[in-house]
Amino acid sequence: MRRIKVVGLCLVAVFALAAVMASGAQAGQWGTCGKAAKEGKKYTGNYTDKLCSTKSATKEGKYEWVPNAATIPLSGESGPTHLKGEAGEIACTHATGTGTIEGATKGTATDTFFGCKLKPFELACKSYGAAEGEIVTYELATVMIDHGEKGLSGKEPAEGEVWQQNTNKGTHTDPVFGPGPWLASFECGGIPFAVTGSVSGVVEKAYVEAKLKAGKAGKKGKPGKPTLKIAFTEKGGEQDLLTTFVNPTKEDKVETGPSIQEGTLEGIISPLPKGLELDSI
Repeated sequence: MRRIKVVGLCLVAVFALAAVMASGAQAGQWGTCGKAAKEGKKYTGNYTDKLCSTKSATKEGKYEWVPNAATIPLSGESGPTHLKGEAGEIACTHATGTGTIEGATKGTATDTFFGCKLKPFELACKSYGAAEGEIVTYELATVMIDHGEKGLSGKEPAEGEVWQQNTNKGTHTDPVFGPGPWLASFECGGIPFAVTGSVSGVVEKAYVEAKLKAGKAGKKGKPGKPTLKIAFTEKGGEQDLLTTFVNPTKEDKVETGPSIQEGTLEGIISPLPKGLELDSI
């Protein structure tokens, strides 16, 4: 089977499960920082401050970190997104998404991209059963990767970086290509496409370094709605995608090499559970 480079679609979560970097190689966690238990007159916490940012040398700190164990809903949105390859690009005008935080480090997402066209041919794209120009992902799995950890293709965030990795969740059946670990399947001008692989984007540094506290952080300072941003570019994170499509001139299946997603995606947790924040533990 001939391999050529053409545009491939990396459909990822439109919200980032961001992390706050500290020293060490631990993944960022969702959780809460609260008062530690006491043994007699002494506290037994690992942290000395209410943000759980300073560790107690004696382990008699007044505060303790509790990783999130709940399932918390997310919603997200983004502006224009461009998926580029040598043969063209799939350009979408905007996107929305829903999903969950599941425990301390993982989550899920399902996204809908609007106004999608395969350029330079100006062919409208759509998922099967969706409206013209709409591409809907299958359910995606998300996980945070910190410095000292590696993504699925073996790359590692630089010191001071946190990535969000997105990949398929389970097997899905495409009407043309059959069952597979698809991120999404769709057609552009009647030409079938299906996408596998994974992609990681870099959480914007402002959100890596900040302490996101309920009521104190968020888009334009609005309490209870911290906006988490992640940037997908060729220069940052991992771009490890494989697209399969049907060549309309030969009517055969073609697997293509990597393609690149460019765009900044945002997510909002609303309502924000009391005390929920992100930290590096």
